[in-house]
Amino acid sequence: MIYTLEIICENIPTEILFSKQDFATGKELPRATITVTDKETVKVIDEWVSTDKPHVIQYLVEGKEYIMSEKIAPKGYELAERITFIAKHGEKIIMKDKLQPHTPNTGDTANIKAYIAIALMSWMHRWNRLCRT
Repeated sequence: MIYTLEIICENIPTEILFSKQDFATGKELPRATITVTDKETVKVIDEWVSTDKPHVIQYLVEGKEYIMSEKIAPKGYELAERITFIAKHGEKIIMKDKLQPHTPNTGDTANIKAYIAIALMSWMHRWNRLCRT
C-alpha cells in the first residue's frame, strides 16, 4: 500500500505596522525620526520619518526582540520612551508623544534689575534724610 501526502506551504513574510501618534488625540504624528533596532545585535533594521500614515516593516524575524526608538521628535513634542517588542506578524506597535510643557507668557518683560536699582536708590535717599535730622 502506497500513501501520498501533499503539504502546501505558503511563505508569508512578517508584516508589522509602526504608528507614531499624538498622546492626547491618538492621530498620526508626522516629522518624527524613528528607528527599529535588533535588540541582540544593536543593528539598525529600519529608519524613517513618520507621516500621517503608519510605517510598515516586513521580514522581521518572528519571536525576536527589537527596539523602536525616536531619534528626533516633531517640533513642540518631547521624545518618547523607546519600546521593546517581540516581532509577531500582524502586530501594530504604537509610540505616543506628549507636547512639551508650555510656560505661559505673562506679558511682564520688565527688567528686574532696574526695579531693584530704583528700590535701592529710594532706600538710600530715605536713609540719608533720616541721618541728617
